Amino acid sequence: MANDNDAPWKKYDSAPDASAAPGPWSRYEPDPGATPPGRSATDYVRDAAAWGAKGAVAVPEAVVGLADIATGGRAGKFLENEGGAVGFRPKQAREAINEWHSDATKEAQRKFQEAEGLGGKFQAAIENPSNIVGAVVESLPAMGAGGV
Repeated sequence: MANDNDAPWKKYDSAPDASAAPGPWSRYEPDPGATPPGRSATDYVRDAAAWGAKGAVAVPEAVVGLADIATGGRAGKFLENEGGAVGFRPKQAREAINEWHSDATKEAQRKFQEAEGLGGKFQAAIENPSNIVGAVVESLPAMGAGGV
C-alpha cells in the first residue's frame, strides 16, 4: 500500500500562498482594501427619483427632436431661447438631475464611463447592476410616450 502523503491531491489541500505573484485574473478581482460606498433606503429613493426625472426629461426632448426634423432644426432653436433666462435645455436639466444621485450610484456611473471596450463595459455593468436598473427606469417614460 502506498504512503498517503504521496497522494497527488494533497498538494491542493492547502490555501494558496498570499505572497505568490498575482494570477492573470487578479485585475478583475475587487480590491480587498477598498470599501464601496453603501446605499441607505433614502439613497435608493433618491436614485429612483433621479432616474425617473431623467426619463421625464427625455419625453419632451424626443418631441422637440421630431419637430426639429420637420422644421429643419428651427423648433429646437426657438424653444432653447439661448439668450433668455428660460428655455428648453434638456442637457442642463440632466446634468442638474445627476447631482441627485447617491455617492454609490455616482461611483458606479464613473466606473462604467471609465471602462474601455465592450468587455470592460460589460464587466462594469455586471459589477454595478444599479447601472442596468437605472437605464431601464430612465427608458420607461420614453417607451410609454412612444407607445402613445
